[in-house]
Amino acid sequence: MQPPYPPRRSPDLPRARAHSTAWAHRMGLVAGPDPWFAIWDEQDLADFDFPLFAALVHPEGRGDTLNLVSDWYTWSWYLDDLLLERHKRTRDPLGARTFLDRLAKIPRGATPANPVEHALHDLWQRTTASPAWRSRLAGCLPNIADDALWEIDNLAQGRIPDPADYLGMRRLAGGALWAAQLAELVLGLELPAAIRDSTPMRRLGEAFADVVDLHNDLLSYRRETEYEQEVGNAVVVHAAFLGEGVDNAATRTTQLLTARLELFEHLCHTEIPALLTRHDPSTTTTTQRYLAGLRDWLAGDFQWHLETRRYQPESWQRKTRPTLGGPHGLGTSAARVH
Repeated sequence: MQPPYPPRRSPDLPRARAHSTAWAHRMGLVAGPDPWFAIWDEQDLADFDFPLFAALVHPEGRGDTLNLVSDWYTWSWYLDDLLLERHKRTRDPLGARTFLDRLAKIPRGATPANPVEHALHDLWQRTTASPAWRSRLAGCLPNIADDALWEIDNLAQGRIPDPADYLGMRRLAGGALWAAQLAELVLGLELPAAIRDSTPMRRLGEAFADVVDLHNDLLSYRRETEYEQEVGNAVVVHAAFLGEGVDNAATRTTQLLTARLELFEHLCHTEIPALLTRHDPSTTTTTQRYLAGLRDWLAGDFQWHLETRRYQPESWQRKTRPTLGGPHGLGTSAARVH
């Protein structure tokens, strides 16, 4: 399935690719000196193509702004993969908590001490917006950390969440709402609090997050089950909870995805326009531009999943996990946080 609007892409994609590749090397996310952080190589960076993702989900992005969000997406997926390799596989929630607690302090002025922190510090310095907007973005980091720790704890306990808990946690703490805020940055707007905190807009954010997460779960199922041994996937969750096979669970996930996309469209075309009748023309224009940005985001996200090699088996079947020196066991990965 596809959203009912065509994908577009920024013409500045080639520049963003060159920039983000150089940036990832400069930050130490690729080919860095510390083996603990050496989870990606040049082929991974090319296969995943996060600049393409940025250019598709933000087709209005140009120049330095597109470069910035391309770097943000590169960093966020690197962080996700680092947590997988160093904390999820080892079932190490204590080490993950120490690592993520330090990371959340970087926007508040903590001194960066490793490649992930240096990259976040660089991104934070380059992300210029109002103090209120930056505070909202910084507030997403603890939520994303909660999602990661919840997933690690599920793995450590051998627990598969039920569908309602799973979707609720992903909606609250996943990266979709953080990405929606980046859409504001690219479009050069800030949603007024009266709109952002309204019931229709909160429901829109939930539907948007559900579409993003459920679609990714369907397309990433093989990678997450074969390579990552992940239980945080809607297909896995539905199969376990309902006692069904994978095909039926995938069908149920697709049906839920379709329903959430239909709700997103209903809110965009009915409830939010009704809300805007009580606001001034400037607020209406800002909100309509934001809604268009979210539609672009969904269309681009679906298209990127078709073009990227991240979820193709060859992208992970070629990989071997390195043996690292140093301490091992519950909580010992915290020793790697300098």
